[in-house]
Amino acid sequence: DPGVGRAIAFIVIGAFGLYFGGQWVVAGAVGLAQAWGINDTLVGLTIVAVGTSSPELIAAAVAASRNQTDIAVGTEVGSNVFNLLRVLGLTSSIVELPIEVVSNTDLIIVVASSRLIILAYLSGCSNAIRRPHRIVFVLLYIAYLVFIIQRG
Repeated sequence: DPGVGRAIAFIVIGAFGLYFGGQWVVAGAVGLAQAWGINDTLVGLTIVAVGTSSPELIAAAVAASRNQTDIAVGTEVGSNVFNLLRVLGLTSSIVELPIEVVSNTDLIIVVASSRLIILAYLSGCSNAIRRPHRIVFVLLYIAYLVFIIQRG
C-alpha cells in the first residue's frame, strides 16, 4: 500500500527533523541562558519546554480539527507518560540526574496538574473537558510561568 510507505517516510523524516531540531534547541537554550546570565532550569522550564511541546500541540490541534479527539488526547497523554518514564528513566540510567530542591515544586505541579485534568474529565457529564476547565488550565499555566520566572 503506497499510503503506508508514505506514512513511514513522513515518520522517518520527522524523526530526523526532531533530532536535529533538538540539537539546535539545546544549543540555543544554553547559549541564551549564558548570554542573559539566567539559570538553565528557567530556560528549560520555559523556552525549551514550549519549543519541544509545540509539535505535540500542532499534532493535537490538527487531530482535534479533524474530529480525531482520541488522537489529540492520546498525543498529549502518551507524550507526557513517555517523557516522564522513558526519557527520564533512560537518561538517568546513563547519567545520574540530581534533583535540586527547586525542582520539587515543579514535580508537585506536574502531579497536581495531572490530577486536575483527571478531575476535569471525570466531572464532565459528557466525558469531555469543558471550556471553563480549559480556561482554568491556561490561566494556571500562565501563573506557573510567572512563578518560575520570578523564582529565577
